[in-house]
Amino acid sequence: MTISDPRKRLLDLLGIVAAYNDKGYQWIPHDAAQVALYRDRVQQEILQLTAEIGEQAFSADLLDMLKSGVASRDDSGDAYLLAKSELS
Repeated sequence: MTISDPRKRLLDLLGIVAAYNDKGYQWIPHDAAQVALYRDRVQQEILQLTAEIGEQAFSADLLDMLKSGVASRDDSGDAYLLAKSELS
């Protein structure tokens, strides 16, 4: 995967958002409104990358996490790990 590959960009984003959601927002610090705005922006980017990659590249479980917003709120890294196993 190259840096411009949407699969790489999605994996990187999912890793970053998991770290952010797992106390990262507290270190910055972000208030509730800033956290919500960040997650909304991340969700839009996740949807764009999912479309670029193509929904057929994802399992039903991962696709649901990506499209529903679960991945943009994930603080465990589950979405990242599932995406890594499917896209790497």
